[in-house]
Amino acid sequence: MHRNLVALLLALLLALLFALACRAKPVSAPIELVGDASPSSSALPAPPLSIVVEPDGSGVAEPLLFALASATVAVHVEMYLLTNDTYVRALETAYSNGIDVEVVLNQTFPGGTSSDNTNESSYATLSAAGVPVTWAPTDTGFDSYTQEKAVIIDPGTANAQVWIMTMNLDYAGPTSNREYLAKDTDPDDVNEAETIFAADFAGESVTPSGALVVAPSPANDAVASIVSLIASATTSIDLEAEELDSAGLAGQVVGALTTASANGVAVRVVLEDSSSEEQASAVRGLVAAGASVVGYAYGDGLDIHAKAIVVDTARAYVGSENITGGSLGYNRELGVIFSDPASVSAVDNAILDDFEAGSSYEAD
Repeated sequence: MHRNLVALLLALLLALLFALACRAKPVSAPIELVGDASPSSSALPAPPLSIVVEPDGSGVAEPLLFALASATVAVHVEMYLLTNDTYVRALETAYSNGIDVEVVLNQTFPGGTSSDNTNESSYATLSAAGVPVTWAPTDTGFDSYTQEKAVIIDPGTANAQVWIMTMNLDYAGPTSNREYLAKDTDPDDVNEAETIFAADFAGESVTPSGALVVAPSPANDAVASIVSLIASATTSIDLEAEELDSAGLAGQVVGALTTASANGVAVRVVLEDSSSEEQASAVRGLVAAGASVVGYAYGDGLDIHAKAIVVDTARAYVGSENITGGSLGYNRELGVIFSDPASVSAVDNAILDDFEAGSSYEAD
């Protein structure tokens, strides 16, 4: 009797639970998140260009070093000065791992340059390791120096990128110089940089037709591109440069800056101090037109090795071209103009910080 009553009660309890379960509302399926997306945000593609400002405290420009280590197919380097052992070892390691590593190095340097500040040692080291390395030509359309500072990684792949830089792969660049590194993933820009590299590596002439800022002019578009950028300014121009003069083709750039300043555009200029009368003359002309110019003494904390221009806080140039007649008219140089807001702001903020911390430029 007692067992029958317990069994009956258990049966009633189970029936009640089943009925409640049938009346319960179904639970919605969980939302599936793709990648790092969240219900409150959507994943956006990375901009085709991003900026690294040096020195960043790492002493080796870590983002660039990481990019080299991440190469899967090829690393092609065209460089004025390669003396930093960290980068030499990175290239050797990539080559030993089966990566297609090729290097073009500048061979000649101004008179009086110490052998420690040339590429002789790096050339010998890379050659001994089997890395294909060649001296830059001087008879294929440019007859002075290869001042280009570019690293091309994995062209023709989903990881394709070109680093267009003001920075040499030396020790001073990532430790004590103001430098800008533009990581450019635009396929057309990568292809153009690779076309220039391939021609220079082979010792052949080339006249690229893409959007990059290429010297020497007038065969290439460096002067026209930079002058056009400056002439487009309506409110402000912030310029930071290692060198500036009005000799040769550089006169067109300085003339555009002078005209802009005289027309009421706020022109701010940050320069490395120089004893050059050509630079002093250019500075005097800019100041007379209303521009504001500050300078930095070499070895006094921060050295200005930059070559950068920001117009109206909306468009910017970064590259190897100095605002000098020699750089624009005789050297192999490479730069890029861009308008990505975050990248433009990164350059402009650094220039303005340097402008505020600079000293009055004595051009007398």
